[in-house]
Amino acid sequence: MSGLSLWLYRLGQWLALAVAVVVLALLLIAAGRFYQQLDRPFSDVVVTGELHYLEREALREQISNSLQGGFLSIDLAALAQQLQADPWVERAQLRRRWPAQLEVEISEERPVARWGERGFLNHAGQPLEALISAKLDDLPLLSGDADSAAELVASYQLIASLIARSGHRVAQLSRDSRGGWQLTTRSGIEVALGRQQLADKLRRFNAIWQQQLVHYAGQIARVDLRYPNGAAVAWRDSAKRIGALDRQQYFMVRG
Repeated sequence: MSGLSLWLYRLGQWLALAVAVVVLALLLIAAGRFYQQLDRPFSDVVVTGELHYLEREALREQISNSLQGGFLSIDLAALAQQLQADPWVERAQLRRRWPAQLEVEISEERPVARWGERGFLNHAGQPLEALISAKLDDLPLLSGDADSAAELVASYQLIASLIARSGHRVAQLSRDSRGGWQLTTRSGIEVALGRQQLADKLRRFNAIWQQQLVHYAGQIARVDLRYPNGAAVAWRDSAKRIGALDRQQYFMVRG
């Protein structure tokens, strides 16, 4: 190959390389511009989920003001973690909706009971801190060993569902150091359950209540179910002063 031919050959290689570099640069520029077109700012934030304590519009505004990044560049995991730092948020799931919408599904914490002086427990028995809402004042008060909060909530849910069949609601539920359960209804009746067979005892309570006690509802102070077949009923002072009722009477299920 002559010197001229070699020079032309090398020139062709350099030109091909230069063209390839230019084409690659143009492709990168085009890709960058295309990415910028896709990574547009969000124009709409939609908050979904059943909310009882959080304000949907306030939450939407909070999310809109804290967005960092566009449709493609936003860090959804980081934003979800930020939202879940709120004690009211159990879980946050985020989804992109083309062309510029962010959907945020909020699973709200569900406090089912007050716990101690300031705390609350959710449906799984996990402690919730720093929750403030007037709606929580009506929740029942649970007391017991801090290590058994999950068991306490599970027992409360069972007890509440059973005693509701006779028209009662739980105001307080406690478990003492010996494992004995005691509840107070919203109407002020104390019910001693003992340590075992809670469901059977509450079914017995419902039967005795509906058969014999419902007419004395306002006169009953305490019902003791720690008996194998019945219940001991203690009357309020007003009922005892009337003289029509003994200080304490024992009732059994009829039939």
